[in-house]
Amino acid sequence: MTKPEDPDDLLTAGEAARFLRIHLVTLYSWASEGRVPSIKLGRKRLFSRKELHRWLEKNTRPGVDRIHDPTVGRP
Repeated sequence: MTKPEDPDDLLTAGEAARFLRIHLVTLYSWASEGRVPSIKLGRKRLFSRKELHRWLEKNTRPGVDRIHDPTVGRP
């Protein structure tokens, strides 16, 4: 039996990039700039699932879909 995911799980950079649906290079760039919350342990960077949820809520603009639809706004 598998246990449900703990919202406090730490994610690797690859897992966090997939979670945020962004490129791994973008994630590393944003993390090094302090734009996205991360924890640096030696040379390894980890991401709290709980903090990423908070960051998304804080940085998502109301009324804007996460996935860009190129047909929106066309006549």
